[in-house]
Amino acid sequence: MLELLGGPTSTCCCKVHLTAVEKGLELFQREVNVHKHQNLTEEYIAINRDGMVPTLLHDGMVLVESSVIMRYLDRRFPDPPLTPSDPLDAMRLDLLLKDLDEKYHSAIAFVSFSEASRGDDGELTEAAKIRLNSFSDIPEPKRREQRRRSVLLGLSSDEGRCACGFLETMIRDLEAALELGPYLAGDRYSLADAALTPYVHRLWLLGCEELWSKDCPKVEAWYERIKERPSFTEVFTKHENQTRHRYDRDRSNALGTWGRFQDALESIGREPDDSAVRMGSRIWGMSDLKKIKHRKFWFG
Repeated sequence: MLELLGGPTSTCCCKVHLTAVEKGLELFQREVNVHKHQNLTEEYIAINRDGMVPTLLHDGMVLVESSVIMRYLDRRFPDPPLTPSDPLDAMRLDLLLKDLDEKYHSAIAFVSFSEASRGDDGELTEAAKIRLNSFSDIPEPKRREQRRRSVLLGLSSDEGRCACGFLETMIRDLEAALELGPYLAGDRYSLADAALTPYVHRLWLLGCEELWSKDCPKVEAWYERIKERPSFTEVFTKHENQTRHRYDRDRSNALGTWGRFQDALESIGREPDDSAVRMGSRIWGMSDLKKIKHRKFWFG
């Protein structure tokens, strides 16, 4: 039996859940509510020392780290395959997941925690103040401090501006990848699509869809296709009532999240030695260089 410990408000849990549904696997879900700090209890940390969700239990084994779990499921249950057979498509999948784990996950976590912690007046809510105290139970000091700062600091802070810049880059990278096919790693749905969907959907819930609706038409079309898949309904739509208390599009629009996000982006680069950056998309092939005008390269 596959048993997933976590919950539907977690992007990491959602990407594992999407993988399981796309592979037709029966998944028993046991809620570990991070908003009630159940992931920081002695019982949970006994099986997942980092106090993070999700954890997958299968055949007497304990699996942690969402990207690792996704790859395990794809290898353990090979049909249908969610890793491309073409080496270049597989490379694109690997790089997208690497960037997600190293940059984009912490960025969406910062923006999500920061915006969910504030009321109509822009000040921290009482629930956020209580949550701050719970962070002292996070085992890893670096992640403990990251969570504290994501609540205490808004999007106008250096950390917030860096997060917004990374998420803009993520959308640009997806647009570039979709130049090569209808899905993020080629002609078929793959682990890349399962991994990135929760992050794009979270941005939509935060009212930040202008990141792609104006200038990234391929991302717009991809997201619409993804929402039509049964897996999206199973993982997101069915849980809307359960997740709305935490991430609600109407609330985000009322609170002006996109305005603060946009202000953060526009402030990047105004000062010398700015720690935040707005990067262009990845170049996936030499033909992409034709899009960059008036640029000389050492190999040209």
